[in-house]
Amino acid sequence: MLKDIATGTGGQYYHADEADKLYGIFDTIADKTDLYKDSDNDGLRDYYEKEMNNGNLRLGTGVKLTGLNYLNADSDDDNLLDGEEIQVLKVGERVYVYMKSNPASADTDGDGLLDGSAKIINNKKVAPKDPDPLYPNGPIGIWQAQFEREESGNIPTKYGDYAPIKLDLSIFTTLGARILWFKYDDHKEALHSQVSTWQSIGGYNDFYDRAFQIGTLGDMDKVKFPYTDSASGKQYIIWAWKGNYLNLGSGAEIGLYQKPHKLPIVNIIQWDVSSIRLPMTLNLYNYYGSDDIENIFSWAPEEAQWWITGFNPDYMFPDHRLMVSLGSIDYAGYPDLYNGLKNAVEKDNTIKDYMIFDEDGHTVWFIWWNNYIYNSGYKEHMD
Repeated sequence: MLKDIATGTGGQYYHADEADKLYGIFDTIADKTDLYKDSDNDGLRDYYEKEMNNGNLRLGTGVKLTGLNYLNADSDDDNLLDGEEIQVLKVGERVYVYMKSNPASADTDGDGLLDGSAKIINNKKVAPKDPDPLYPNGPIGIWQAQFEREESGNIPTKYGDYAPIKLDLSIFTTLGARILWFKYDDHKEALHSQVSTWQSIGGYNDFYDRAFQIGTLGDMDKVKFPYTDSASGKQYIIWAWKGNYLNLGSGAEIGLYQKPHKLPIVNIIQWDVSSIRLPMTLNLYNYYGSDDIENIFSWAPEEAQWWITGFNPDYMFPDHRLMVSLGSIDYAGYPDLYNGLKNAVEKDNTIKDYMIFDEDGHTVWFIWWNNYIYNSGYKEHMD
């Protein structure tokens, strides 16, 4: 009778003539049920994947995890197994779901960075793997705007000529750029400092910054990243600026400096220009909202840099508070400098959100914005 019932209902009949045989039967049955099966070997039992996909098993916040496929180990094709992205624990009668990232979304936080892999465009890495898939790295839409520029294939990589002198209002821009030895890129998109330039003689200090703030009417942001070589103990600093450069228009800079020493009499800490030249990129945007982002310039010079800059005189009278600077510094071949910078930045809550450390190749990705963007309504991802 039991055999007939089992076969008639699509089941299977097991017989035990001794109690000890029940253990083996129960193990066999367990392997055949969704509660114990893991059909795609992703670390999640079929039962939980099906329950989540049906919206019956949620995070503690009430968020539904749908879009999972118990027959696909990587439901969102982000190079992470579903079981690597979420963990299910059963304690007594309670089931707990912990999420590291969303297994049904390749970009959990919607910031443009992929949860499980770097972003590759035209065989070039243009963004790192998301270091924290639950927390956006920068204002939403910025990385996507950069990807559009990369896909266009129109990012300048070479120096062009000096700006031509014209007897009109642009003469102030031209003369200023000539004095500073700035050249246009080969697309004539923006003016840039050269690697060999007279500014390398003097280095930099905080007094220059104060004068700089006065000269730009305070319409400027700056940030510093001091760090120590993890092997030699030598001190270094990365200095960055963005804002209104008066007759040069909207601009941004990243400078590399080393060997701090006190200047006699004035008692000011002076930094020398870094003796190391590194591959660097720099992009500048005006951020009006996640779907309204304006590119001021992009620059990916073939020459290694110690001071990468960009100034676009077509964008005069900017609001520095809306600017977002996006770039990279490639420390390949200098792991001790990379590790020293990483250790210093990740311990400092005031600056750690502005850098992403990519262990694959030792590249540091720079994403810097003013909190005004978040405090003025442009904060979709903070809701």
